[in-house]
Amino acid sequence: MTVPEDTEVKPVDTKAKITKDKLGFIDALRGIACLSIFIYHLNSKLFSVYIDSPQSLGPFIKFAGYGVALFFIISSFTLYLSLETKKDENNRFMKFYIRRLFRIAPLFYTMLIVFLIKDLIALQKLPSALEILMNILFIFNLSSTYYQSIVTAGWTIGVEMLFYLWLPLIFVVVNSWRRSLAFVGAAILLYGLTKMLFSGIFLDEFINYKTMNFLSQLPVFAIGIVCYFAYKYYIPKVRDVYRIPSSLLLLALSFCIFYAVVTSKISYIIPQELGITRHWWEALAFSLLFLSLSLYSNGLIVNRATRFYGKISYSFYLVHPLLLEALIPAYLYIAHSTLPLMVALCLCLLLSILVATPIAMLTYRLIESPGMRYGKQIIARL
Repeated sequence: MTVPEDTEVKPVDTKAKITKDKLGFIDALRGIACLSIFIYHLNSKLFSVYIDSPQSLGPFIKFAGYGVALFFIISSFTLYLSLETKKDENNRFMKFYIRRLFRIAPLFYTMLIVFLIKDLIALQKLPSALEILMNILFIFNLSSTYYQSIVTAGWTIGVEMLFYLWLPLIFVVVNSWRRSLAFVGAAILLYGLTKMLFSGIFLDEFINYKTMNFLSQLPVFAIGIVCYFAYKYYIPKVRDVYRIPSSLLLLALSFCIFYAVVTSKISYIIPQELGITRHWWEALAFSLLFLSLSLYSNGLIVNRATRFYGKISYSFYLVHPLLLEALIPAYLYIAHSTLPLMVALCLCLLLSILVATPIAMLTYRLIESPGMRYGKQIIARL
């Protein structure tokens, strides 16, 4: 998962003026990514209480787990946009780090404390001092042992923070359409070389770490940067009469790739021996979806509901795993009822959303927003 970027990001001037309304689809995509990951995690909790999902929902549940790639694409796109709009700002890279820290840290540290208290009560012990320190410093993704974070689903935050660390350098070097394409290739090559060099040390032992470490996700961020340059240089050139047809074509291509990935047919098209991992295909599909919505805001995807959840997506992402765990007794009660399976699943989904949404709104207003305001105050004093 990535987190939503600063809401004060202003549009960049290109050949066609980018307005805030034109960027509304980004919040909608954040909301969709957030809700899809929520559904994926809910499904895993329901399996733990023996509510088996109908086989017809299998592809949908599998697709729901792809939201992380979308978060990372949105992150690299919006951060490039933010840095570009602040190109005349003094000490912009230092201020970038301050903004990122106060955007991420307040809520993450709050949830870290909550999870430590939970461990102390439930397990009567705490994680090691080293693991706690690595979480405080946001470097846990560098460890194949601690990469998942003390905060459930927090591994994406570790990946994000490492991307933030390197982004100013990437921004300076990768500053054109051609360089962005080259960067995708370089990121894939770097991951391949690293995997080859360290396969005998930890990558074969820790299977999940193969796709949950920073280098494996770097190509996804790189694809988001390609999206930025495509949006900046090519999307404004599309004439109004061609915008909807072009949008629908990109949308169709996106769904075709998703279908090939979900049904595992992509391996017949592109041999796995080439080393192109599944989440890179997910990123390619999401990049096409991203550009499709930048041409035309399809109301089925971009609407008040999706934009609302996009606004609170960071809070929703971090608080929902703990809430889903707390709701297991309710899921058990529903599972043991005489309700039809689909009705029971929908009831669990509705209950989970009704619980998670107000709490996410609360943490957004009480923790996220004050943290961002405090970061701005620090920047204003510089």
